[in-house]
Amino acid sequence: MNTLFTTLLLVISFNCIAQKGTVIYQEGVIMESLNRERTIRIYLPPNYNNSQKSYPVVYMHDAQNLFADSTSFVGEWHVDETLDSLYHSDGLELIVVGIDNGGQHRISEYTAWRHEKYGGGQGAAYADFIVNELKPMIDTTYRTRPVQNAVVGSSLGGLISHYMIFKYPEVFNKAGILSPSYWFSDELVSFTESKSFEKPHRMYNIMGSKEGEEGLQAYDRINKIMASKENLSFNYQTIKDGEHNEKLWSDQLAKCLLWLFEQ
Repeated sequence: MNTLFTTLLLVISFNCIAQKGTVIYQEGVIMESLNRERTIRIYLPPNYNNSQKSYPVVYMHDAQNLFADSTSFVGEWHVDETLDSLYHSDGLELIVVGIDNGGQHRISEYTAWRHEKYGGGQGAAYADFIVNELKPMIDTTYRTRPVQNAVVGSSLGGLISHYMIFKYPEVFNKAGILSPSYWFSDELVSFTESKSFEKPHRMYNIMGSKEGEEGLQAYDRINKIMASKENLSFNYQTIKDGEHNEKLWSDQLAKCLLWLFEQ
């Protein structure tokens, strides 16, 4: 093969591998439904600026933990690196919108019902912010596919993600629910039983085997209800030796997204 031609192929190959997505930080986003402000962290896929494509959007909670160790609680999820890799290996092209948690307001915003010990109960207002305030802003600012949306979260973020796909099935047709805090409220049982899907939806649920008896029992109870839902493709697993931490969620993210957006 011609040496120059071989060199050009290597350069082109290197540039394709080197393509990375972009993470944009937007501070001071007003949450009218809660009278607060929040930082939003947005990942755009590697080819966003070089194409006219529109992209599905994944809304994620606890955004401080998604992209950088420096802002994370005890380690990041490596969302940008994972999506860059999936872009090159599987052609998966997604926009991610990460919403920072509210610190002292985190428990309250991620729970739709109150807990006798831990409080909570502002989850409906938080979900309303995402659906009726943030999503319209994202859809008018970026090239999105407005009817292709997923919601993904862990722990209490998994709990509010569960709430959101059932509360707004016309908005979210996919959910990734990692180590969900299903133990938080018994009201989740009747809520889940009462909801149905008129169109196809997909949910990917995981829990680590070392996340505690109470959490695992609640997980099994809710999963049995969801397994019987019509129009729901439901993938749930208990990960051997998995613990309630960012490592588990980071390790499972690629599998979750590939399954949710399976063609």
